Amino acid sequence: DLLVKNISESDLGLYYCAHWERKPAKNGTGGQSNVYHYGTRTTRLSLFGVLFSRISGAEVEMRVRPGDDVVLYCDCVWETWPPVWFKKSLNEGQPPLIISGETLIHAAFSRYSLMWNKVNQTNDLLVTNFSESDLGLYYCALRERKPVKDGTGAEVLRDVYHNGTRTTRLSLLGK
Repeated sequence: DLLVKNISESDLGLYYCAHWERKPAKNGTGGQSNVYHYGTRTTRLSLFGVLFSRISGAEVEMRVRPGDDVVLYCDCVWETWPPVWFKKSLNEGQPPLIISGETLIHAAFSRYSLMWNKVNQTNDLLVTNFSESDLGLYYCALRERKPVKDGTGAEVLRDVYHNGTRTTRLSLLGK
């Protein structure tokens, strides 16, 4: 994994993973050369202003193939309030889908699961068997349950979301 903190313009670009090995040089001099084996996925890191609602910061684009499994990394550290994920569809009229531990238990999101990231103290989102219905913008937030009075004076809990600064755009590879 690669974690980029305090993103600046100098961090913009394409990132990809590779491993390398040292092999004897082919020229017979007894020297060695590095041979790199590159993976098949790249991530584009770009900065933007306001995307929608109150989300601003870094947008990461992940291009994936149907059937791939994708891990989306959360930048909201769980200290007091639990992290939740939002999926904003590319269809303008649809409200964001909220993905949380509760919705995963009570709804049919069988291809979504939360993965506890012990190092970062976050809940990353795993999307298995990616399909076109998963296209969209994803971001995580911390959910605070705040007591407020309703119109009758009764106390009710209202969800207040504290959004992270990173969004991930899932798009199809080759489009």
